[in-house]
Amino acid sequence: RALVSRRELLVLTSSSEWVVAGAGQAELLTPTSIAAHQATEHGCAACIPPLVIGSTVLFMQAKGVVPRALAFTDGSYQSSDISLLSRHLFVGHRIVAWAYADDPHPVIWAVRDDGALLSCTYIPEHSMIAWARHDLAGGGLVEDIAVLPEYAEDVTYLVVNRGGEP
Repeated sequence: RALVSRRELLVLTSSSEWVVAGAGQAELLTPTSIAAHQATEHGCAACIPPLVIGSTVLFMQAKGVVPRALAFTDGSYQSSDISLLSRHLFVGHRIVAWAYADDPHPVIWAVRDDGALLSCTYIPEHSMIAWARHDLAGGGLVEDIAVLPEYAEDVTYLVVNRGGEP
């Protein structure tokens, strides 16, 4: 479902996450020199591309409900649920889009299937993961999201349906 270039090539499938690297003395990845091993068994959602934040890869678990962080620690890739303390924001819903704004504040913006907007202040080096829900002034359902760099900061853009009809 996704290929992510990190220290090795990460292959995110519907049922698990794999690490693919070169084998042999030079450890170069070639058609005749390849080594693959399974890192974790969570699976990646099909329609939501992973986010790369520093050395961490964020992906939505296969059903699109649980956001996970895949990071290289202690000699192997480990996956952790980054919604564990805010599960009430995810139960009964799927994430349909997300984007990451790094400057001036590191925030993951996520759109739920019911049009709700969620944010997550995510600073892994300080063990900070804080989710919140945002209601729009004047109402409306968020349909999509994008983050674009503009001058010295990242700007978040929303596609909002003010009529409330899907």
